[in-house]
Amino acid sequence: MEWAPQRLAEVQTQAPVAKRTFGFGKPNLNADRDAEVRRLTDWQWSYLLETLTELASANAKFERHLFVVVTMKSLFLRVSELAPRPVDRNQMRTPSFGDFRRTIVDGEPYWIYSVFGKGDKTWQVTLPDAYLAYLKRWRTHLGLASPPPVPGESTPILPSNKGDAIGKRQVQRIYEEAMVATADRMEDQGNADEARQMRAIRSETHYLRHTGASQAIEAGGDIRHISEELGHANATFTESVYVNSEQARRRTEGRRRMV
Repeated sequence: MEWAPQRLAEVQTQAPVAKRTFGFGKPNLNADRDAEVRRLTDWQWSYLLETLTELASANAKFERHLFVVVTMKSLFLRVSELAPRPVDRNQMRTPSFGDFRRTIVDGEPYWIYSVFGKGDKTWQVTLPDAYLAYLKRWRTHLGLASPPPVPGESTPILPSNKGDAIGKRQVQRIYEEAMVATADRMEDQGNADEARQMRAIRSETHYLRHTGASQAIEAGGDIRHISEELGHANATFTESVYVNSEQARRRTEGRRRMV
């Protein structure tokens, strides 16, 4: 078939048709990356805890830093879950010591903490036995009547100097100061690389929540129970975020290869 000169000129001046890729589009440069849990290493967490314990023992102003960091990590809390939150137009919910409650299950006493958190959901977190010492230490520092909380107690968990509760930004600042203080100590003791790592994440408070959950899972905790205490909708989501045992095994084997 021959083209008329006029029609041929029209075809030649049209925009070129995009090439068909048959499914071969641009490569996804992130497809082969490991799922990453943004958490502290076990060594970093131990160093952070040790640093804050020493600082608090030497200077009472760091008692708040110690309590905030241990609470966020041990109870899987976000910053917003330790600060007042609006529940409707004219009312705020302030975390108080009354949110800690002692309960009996099968004849055994347990302590739980009621969280009002993301999505205006409420759930309960079991207090580790090891955490109770830090809770009692903080209450003793505040000069409260008894080391353990009592039912219906309205005292804010993190009271301000004015008697009300400190806000989200102040909780955030406490975390940042704790991380910087730990980085300074690392640097003083010759761990400059680790100090840079800590300073790089000094504003990322979710590292504490993720560290606590990851360590609980790695210690053999039931993923369903941990999912409930994180306030997740289901265990499948928790598993997709936190469980990477196969990746850990792969990386450990890789480190052991000979050169």
